[in-house]
Amino acid sequence: MTDFNAGIDPQSSEEDPAPDERVYYRHTHSGDRGYIVKRGGRDVIRLDRANEEIIKPLEPTVWRLEREHRPLTNMALAQIAYRADSELCFHLGEHDPNRKEWKSMYERERIKWMRQGPPPDPKIRQVLWRRVMETLAPIAS
Repeated sequence: MTDFNAGIDPQSSEEDPAPDERVYYRHTHSGDRGYIVKRGGRDVIRLDRANEEIIKPLEPTVWRLEREHRPLTNMALAQIAYRADSELCFHLGEHDPNRKEWKSMYERERIKWMRQGPPPDPKIRQVLWRRVMETLAPIAS
């Protein structure tokens, strides 16, 4: 098995398109979003993540052209709602010092949060979660 990244300089970004010139693709299994860049003379996908250079092979059966620009994933919506809930709890005096950061949570905990939101008491937490998720849903995929 050959190493996909052999001969690719991950710091080589001279050919990366400007944000307004990027053609975005969505991974059919993970939902990751990326855009085409050239590395080592090859077209590859760079994942659309701030401050991270993650390069993946351009496989037409796995990456689908994103026809409608939706910059957020459903998991990103949940992360935004989680952060808003943390701030709300802090200002209500209900801050839990043992509350995990989003990235420290297990995947199943994040999925549960995405689907169910916070506990129903106080009710305002559920209201905030629902409003964040509903408001941002049109720009998520």
